[in-house]
Amino acid sequence: MRQSYFRIRGIPGDRLKLNAAAQDFVAATKAIIRHGGDQAYYTEMGDAIQLPPPDCFTDSESYAATQLHELIHWTKHSCRPDRKREFASWNSSATGCGDGTWVLRR
Repeated sequence: MRQSYFRIRGIPGDRLKLNAAAQDFVAATKAIIRHGGDQAYYTEMGDAIQLPPPDCFTDSESYAATQLHELIHWTKHSCRPDRKREFASWNSSATGCGDGTWVLRR
């Protein structure tokens, strides 16, 4: 069975107050977001993000985290800039600190 990356609320009719900043960010990407079902995923064939309805999440942070996680997968579509090339370009101007942090070289 596929792992779910969200927590179910199980409280029918309880409305979730969404994080406005996260919603504004996602809206600015123009990504197609569809709601329904009980799984979260990105489909490259339809170039769309599928999410359970917001009210299925335990809190707005879980919904936003899942939505943003799927948005990362959305960036891999061939019509968008090459993530590997962009990361390699960014990485060549950054250096690791050994503790998981990165600093930009000047």
